[in-house]
Parts: sequence; structure tokens; C-alpha cells
Amino acid sequence: MYEFLISIISLIVSIIAVWISYSTQKRNNEIQQRLVHIEEQREYDRKIKSRQANLHAELRKEERGYKLYLINSGESEARNIRVEINGKPLRYGVFETGQDGVGIYGSLPSYVSSNSEVSYFIWPSPECFPSFEIEVKWDDDYQKDRSYKSILTF
Repeated sequence: MYEFLISIISLIVSIIAVWISYSTQKRNNEIQQRLVHIEEQREYDRKIKSRQANLHAELRKEERGYKLYLINSGESEARNIRVEINGKPLRYGVFETGQDGVGIYGSLPSYVSSNSEVSYFIWPSPECFPSFEIEVKWDDDYQKDRSYKSILTF
């Protein structure tokens, strides 16, 4: 009689142990799947970032006037660069709007390499004081017509 009772208790303990083991394994598999998904997302984001240029503009006061800097802090080259100031394109070295606008010495580059910058002396018109809106558009290995928009202040 005692042997039968001990057998039943052993069977119950074994079933509980199997159930706990199954539950633990299922939870570990779910955690592992989440970790794999996170790692895949990180790898995808890394690949995208490696194909992106990250252009932005800065205005800096220099000894002889103001300089407009186009800075690429991304890991890819920015190509086909276009700049608009107050909604009007800056090209061929001069921003032309008649009496108002911003002029630059030189012409815009066709590209800015990764982790580099280009700068130009500029001369602003009175309409650009104390600030103006600038939009920089470019193409890179990730996408065409990417853009950066900001307000720069003298």
C-alpha cells in the first residue's frame, strides 16, 4: 500500500517537474526570439546608417565676415547638393533675388564626403537679418532628395 502511495507521489512530482521545465524552456525561447529580433533591428539600422549622409548647415562668424558651413556627419557621401535660403535656390555662386538675398564666394560642391565639411564666405542682405531659413537637399546611397531645414541666425 505504501509503495503505491509513493509511486503516485513520484508520478505527481515528475509531472510537476516536466511542466516547470516546459514552461521555463518556453519562456527562454520567447526571450531568445526577442533578443534575435532586437539584434536584427540593430543590424538593419547599422546598414541603413552606413548608407546615409547626414548634412546640416551652420553659420559661423569669422575674422573677415560670416561663413556658411555644410557639414556631413554621416557615413556616406552626399551628392547633388541643393541649398535654398528663404525658399529661393542658392546656385552658381550667388543667391539672386534682385536687391535681397545671400551671396557666396564660389559655387556649391557637387558632393560632400563622409565626416567632412565645406565652407563659403557669405554676404547677407538686410532681409536675412537677424535670421533666415535654410534648406539643404541632397542624394545619398540610402535615398534621393533627403533634406535638412533650419533657421540660422547672424
